[in-house]
Amino acid sequence: MHSHSAFAYKGGPSRSLASSEASLPNDSGLSPMPQRVFLVEDNPLIRQTMTEMLEDVAGACVVAWADSEQPAIAQMRREPWDVALVDLFLREGSGLGVARAFMQRAAHQRLYVVTNYATPDIRERCMRQRVDGVFDKSTELDRLLAALEHGDSA
Repeated sequence: MHSHSAFAYKGGPSRSLASSEASLPNDSGLSPMPQRVFLVEDNPLIRQTMTEMLEDVAGACVVAWADSEQPAIAQMRREPWDVALVDLFLREGSGLGVARAFMQRAAHQRLYVVTNYATPDIRERCMRQRVDGVFDKSTELDRLLAALEHGDSA
């Protein structure tokens, strides 16, 4: 099975939509609008690479990002989003704090942890915060893309 690496993705030019253009999928039979993704990642290179992968491969629209816990929580409360991808180790604070703040969220919203430290203990701690899935950045990006495509919990 081919695995995308956040460090090795070599997609085409990044494309994006203004956040006002992205909306929830509709029931009209037309193709749904791209999922609005909020990315919480402190490493600029990984953030850029993940954005390109999400937009080019998954057809998602990264509408906002933050690199620390408190700014992420504040922005996620203001900005509309469908999927949040949250790293555990941030510039300040923790991805677990972000997950804890959004244990109760809208039914359509999914929150995934994407980390290089997806140990069984970390996965269990994340699931206690009601995340929808935990993915290892270096080995499970295919699973993340599948979850985004199908709306699965993982």
